[in-house]
Amino acid sequence: MAKKINENGTNGSVDPGMLPELVGFHLRRAQSAMFQHFASNVADGEISPGHFGVLVLIETNPAMSQSALAKALNVDRSSIVPVINALEGRGLVSRTKKPDDRRTHELNLTAKGRTKLKAFKKSVIRHDSEITSGLTRTEKAALIKGLSRITDRGINARTR
Repeated sequence: MAKKINENGTNGSVDPGMLPELVGFHLRRAQSAMFQHFASNVADGEISPGHFGVLVLIETNPAMSQSALAKALNVDRSSIVPVINALEGRGLVSRTKKPDDRRTHELNLTAKGRTKLKAFKKSVIRHDSEITSGLTRTEKAALIKGLSRITDRGINARTR
């Protein structure tokens, strides 16, 4: 059985080839580490990183449409429907037709959703602090800035 590739991309048992030179390789490994830590440390596994992000966006943008949510997350509108179905099924989100446009749904947190999100936020802040504890504030800010630039470049490249 091959040993796990370490933070430098190799430990001698697996030749990672060109992977350690690729930002995407490190982003994917970091994402995996983040998700694993999130799953075991945030709200007893009650919420996924994606669902948490959706709840935060709905909280800060009351009555937003599913289309606006999809655009904010840079995902296809059809992929939002099952997410909202799941959150609505758990009683965290309400979906109602807009009075002035019956084809559009407004999304809002329910009272239960607001209560749960408050607890989730505390867990997420703790998770974020733990997972980035090896970084200085300056390094964390630079990482966020760099990742944002990569994201923006990818979004802009797709829309050309």
